[in-house]
Amino acid sequence: NYFDAIGTDLEARGHLVLPQISPLIEQGNRSEIDVLCKRLGESSSTRITVVLPTGEVLGDSGEEPSEMENHGARPEVRRAFEGRVGSSIRHSATVNHRMMYVALPVRYGNAIIGVVRTSIPVTSIEDTMAEIYRRIALGGLIIALLAAVLSLWLSRRISRPLEELKKGAQRFAAGELDIRLPVDPSSEELGSLAETLNRMATELDDRIRAVLRQKNEQTAVLASMVEGVVAVDSEQRLININQ
Repeated sequence: NYFDAIGTDLEARGHLVLPQISPLIEQGNRSEIDVLCKRLGESSSTRITVVLPTGEVLGDSGEEPSEMENHGARPEVRRAFEGRVGSSIRHSATVNHRMMYVALPVRYGNAIIGVVRTSIPVTSIEDTMAEIYRRIALGGLIIALLAAVLSLWLSRRISRPLEELKKGAQRFAAGELDIRLPVDPSSEELGSLAETLNRMATELDDRIRAVLRQKNEQTAVLASMVEGVVAVDSEQRLININQ
């Protein structure tokens, strides 16, 4: 968008120059064309070049036309001689800078008798764009760091309750069924899991107590009997006996 805006501005400057250049080309007034290019170029801070259909440079705001090479092969000039607005960004061997060029056809009747080309260095534009890229890169880096810190905080916030649940499950497996896991109200899933594990521990504790109570009752009954009681399995192995 930035380069498009610059191109539109250069095209507008070229249209302002056209009415003054056109009659001079028709008259073949070479010296006046060069003087006009230099005067308008200085006042508008724009390089202005006038080129004939042969590629010969008639006038240039920054250089002597007689010392300049044929411009007929320049892409923007070729496009202008085709009757369209030509533009390009490239390095200029004449001024040793990257330039943005916009070339307009100079018409006389139905014929194109020349081309008016306006241009400005794009070094400052590219420097500005480079600064924008640096700021974007710096902003992206800052955002990435913030995202990393936030991700670390979130992962720890999630992993800490999971670690507590893991430790609690290990204590349940070791037989410590009287403890209870903390229920995290901020996480529905983790809170539900903690409640489920607590309920499991309670049920296991109740069942183990019931089994122990039944065993104690059975032992008490066998111990109080005066008759001898022996219990064996299907392979005749002793599994219980009273005094």
